Amino acid sequence: MSIRFSGIIIFILLTIFILACGNNKHSKVDSEQNNSEIHAHQIADSISGMQLNDGQKWLMDEHTRSSFKKMASTFSASDHSSIEGLQGVGVELRGQVNELLKGCTMDGAAHDQLHVFMMGYIPAVDSLSSSNNLELGQEQAIKVKEYLDAYSVYFE
Repeated sequence: MSIRFSGIIIFILLTIFILACGNNKHSKVDSEQNNSEIHAHQIADSISGMQLNDGQKWLMDEHTRSSFKKMASTFSASDHSSIEGLQGVGVELRGQVNELLKGCTMDGAAHDQLHVFMMGYIPAVDSLSSSNNLELGQEQAIKVKEYLDAYSVYFE
């Protein structure tokens, strides 16, 4: 019963988090934006090996920017209420990661930082696609969302 209750709590929190992110275009007040930015920075701080470019975001090429925009859109538009929906978005995101990697033409320090980022993001996506129960799937979805939020902290 305790595990089931935890699963319900995680589901509710994930749903609130996803809905809040989807509705932020017009209804979010400044304090909520600041809280969201603080949360993204806290998540980003936990990614091992990541650093800014002398205090600035790393500049990505158009292919990388559009790929991450597409992944964020795919994730936010997906069904997070069922294991099938979570596995499906994981598979779809993995396909988009593969497209990103195929089209990569970057080099230098920005490219190296993107690789550090991807070393955590790819396993999170793979774990999401292979989750075998709703609770685990929702935990992995939270990790993927945290990486997608952290992307905007380090890269532009």
